[in-house]
Amino acid sequence: MHKRGGLFVFMYDRLEELIAESGKTRAYLCRKMGRKEYYLRDVIRQKNVIPADLVEILAAELKTSVEYLNGESDEKHPSASSAKEQIMIDLFRQMAPE
Repeated sequence: MHKRGGLFVFMYDRLEELIAESGKTRAYLCRKMGRKEYYLRDVIRQKNVIPADLVEILAAELKTSVEYLNGESDEKHPSASSAKEQIMIDLFRQMAPE
């Protein structure tokens, strides 16, 4: 696990590794996040903070966990129960507010 000053640090190297393994392009991931196609390039290069909601999208698209990307866990791929929980959370978020 990777901490700096008591806080977990987003792992840009893990993000790049997962993107390469997935075969998905940065442009595709940017579209999924609703950002311009160069967003990830700039974020990785400048080590900018990625908002939590976008990290969740990246984790889902790259079949990993937010915890792995944030350096809170060294488990690259979540367990089946974690994956099911994430699916339920994603479905809940897509529901209308009513």
